[in-house]
Amino acid sequence: AWGMPREAAVARVAAGRRGAPVEGLPDNLVLMGFKPSLDGRAYMLYLGEAHGQHGTARLRLPFVMEAAARAHLVTEAAAPDAQVRLVDASDTIEVDYRPRSLIILRLQPAR
Repeated sequence: AWGMPREAAVARVAAGRRGAPVEGLPDNLVLMGFKPSLDGRAYMLYLGEAHGQHGTARLRLPFVMEAAARAHLVTEAAAPDAQVRLVDASDTIEVDYRPRSLIILRLQPAR
C-alpha cells in the first residue's frame, strides 16, 4: 500500500547529504525532519528557510503521493490553504516559501 516499507522510506529520506533523495532541495532550504505522521496515514516533512529568501521549491520524493498539503505543527492536520502542488507523476511537489519560514508538509502516499 505504501510502495515501500515505512522504515525504508524514512531511511532513504534521512540518508545522505541534507536528506537526499529529496531531490531538488535549494541551498536555502534545510531538511529539519521526516517522520511518519501521528495517525500513520502520511509522512511529515519539515523544512526551514535559512537565508532570508523566498521562492518556490520543486521537490522529488522517493514515493508517489496521493495528496500533499501544508500542515499544522502540533496536530499535523492538513492546512486548508495548502499552497502545495503535485506535479509530474505525483512523486514531485512544488511548494512556495517565505524568508525564515518553517515549512511543514503532510505527504500522503498513494495506495
